Amino acid sequence: DVRISGDGRLVGIRLGDGGLALRGSGNIQMARDTWLRRAGVETAAPWPAAPAAGPGIVCRPDICWIDVPGHLAALVTSPRGFAAACSHATFLATTYDVWRDCPAPLRIVDRSAINRSGGVEIFLAPDGSVAIRSVAGLRGDRPWTRAAGDQ
Repeated sequence: DVRISGDGRLVGIRLGDGGLALRGSGNIQMARDTWLRRAGVETAAPWPAAPAAGPGIVCRPDICWIDVPGHLAALVTSPRGFAAACSHATFLATTYDVWRDCPAPLRIVDRSAINRSGGVEIFLAPDGSVAIRSVAGLRGDRPWTRAAGDQ
């Protein structure tokens, strides 16, 4: 449902029609092409535009809401989106650090978590559970893959 690259420069949302909307900056072409190929689509859909991107997805400049059975997930795209996400979301994903107390989300994936785990794919299940697949989870914990502060 949501993908975030390990460097936080590329973010994707799976659309209801199976397409993949991508938002990124910098040198993202290789990651972008890989994501599209793995998603089975040839081109990226335009980043969801306000107010509606399709069934269950509503984006504003600071936040995208993904309303699917079992979840009201928030993809925060600007620090100004934290207040709404922390008040209403069941799950929050962002490329920023969540430094404030954030009571509502059941789970949070922020920049610190992505720095530890590498890129992530987030799956929102209808029963309310969240599955997160990360680069670190796939490659394993080896001495040469740990961050400098983890050794």
